[in-house]
This record gives sequence, structure tokens and C-alpha cells, in this order.
Amino acid sequence: MKNFKITLSVLLVLCMILLLPRISLSQEWSEQQKTVWEAVKANWQAIEERNLEKFLNDLHPDFMSWNYIRDLPQNKDSQRKWNRFYFENEKMLVYEITPVAIQIIENTAVAHYYFYQIIEDAEGKKQTRKGRWTDILIKKDDKWIYIGWYGGVVKQN
Repeated sequence: MKNFKITLSVLLVLCMILLLPRISLSQEWSEQQKTVWEAVKANWQAIEERNLEKFLNDLHPDFMSWNYIRDLPQNKDSQRKWNRFYFENEKMLVYEITPVAIQIIENTAVAHYYFYQIIEDAEGKKQTRKGRWTDILIKKDDKWIYIGWYGGVVKQN
């Protein structure tokens, strides 16, 4: 009987560990949160299409970002330069983004999410990248545009 209780306890803990992340990621979003998430997805679509102008069009003129691997933040002009290089030398073959939290206060939104992608470089070598990302957007003229983001690839074991 004692072994049964221990086994049952272990199974319950394992179920909680496996199910809690799925439960938290499957929350219901408000209509406003859904419009923010659509803006995030559109930006990733522009990256997948390697459409630099579409990508930059979603960035506010005073945009500022910071990637984990960068020593300093990047403004919109820096994004233009580096994304042009990226689009010419790498191709995102597939990606998946998963929202974790979207907070909206007045005309400002913060979207936290995970990303997973497979990239192919100019020599055809494939690389898997996964990480966390935070986007900061404002609503201007009925459209969500980026004023900044922060995040990057997390160390893979």
C-alpha cells in the first residue's frame, strides 16, 4: 500500500509538471490581445518572406531594440543594415512562436513569447534556434507598431 501511494504521488507530480506549461499557454486572449498577437505574427511573416520593407514598416521611427547577443541596443537604421545582411545570407526555413503573456495598457502592449526556428545559411548549413522574446508595441492610427523588443536565443544544452 505504501509503494502504491508513493507511485501515485510521483505520477501526480509528473502530470502536473507536464501539463502546467500547456495550461498556461492555452489561455483565452481578449480581442485586443489577439490584434497584438496578429501584429507579432505579421512581423515574423515578413522575416520569413525576407521582406525588408514590410519588416521595417512595422517599426516606429524611434524604435530601439536589444538582442541578448548584442553589446548595445539597436535603432531602426541598425535593424535595416543587419536585417538586410541577414536576409541576403540566411533563410528561415520554418518557425513557431508561442505567446506566453500579452499585457495592454492604454495604447501600449507588451507581448512575451517563445520562438523556435530552423535557419539555413548561405552554404546550406541548417541551425536550430530557440529562445524568448518580448515585443513592445504602441497603437498608432489603429495599427500596432513596434517601439522596441528584447530577447534572443537561449543556451541549448
